[in-house]
Amino acid sequence: MTPRKRIAFAVVLALGASAPIAATVQAQQTRAAAAEAALKASPVSVVWMYSHSDGTAHIERQPLPPQLLPAESISYQVAMPGVPMPAINRDWHGAPYPRYIITLSGSSEMEVSGGAERKFIADTNHVLLADDVTGKGHRSIARPIGDKPWVTAYVKLDMSKIKRDAAGRLVLAGG
Repeated sequence: MTPRKRIAFAVVLALGASAPIAATVQAQQTRAAAAEAALKASPVSVVWMYSHSDGTAHIERQPLPPQLLPAESISYQVAMPGVPMPAINRDWHGAPYPRYIITLSGSSEMEVSGGAERKFIADTNHVLLADDVTGKGHRSIARPIGDKPWVTAYVKLDMSKIKRDAAGRLVLAGG
């Protein structure tokens, strides 16, 4: 338990809280600490695909943040193994709007138009933040990898609650 949490726990006891209340507080702190540790140990990361000033799309790998950006809507897509993806996905294109692309099962190879790292695998270990809304963009490489369908959730971000920071990253408007 961190010193700050120990102090909070001691204050609860000092104010005459009963043992059940103190136990509840400690249990909540334990759950919060476990969730924080799980987040740090999580194999899931965010791949931020963004429009670079040179007109190409680049990617940057980031740890999964404690809170994802607010969503406006969600849709799903299934790409079957052995079936080529529609031409729109194989050709260079940008995201129509900032959105998360979350792989629910399977995987697919993606390619961005610029940067040192150009190809990456979209799979269940990554949340793709598709933010390459201008420039040449990205493309999917032909079809899902392996024999499992590539099932994805497309989560449109609620841009009324989001702004860009000085580095161009999407952040909560209130933060």
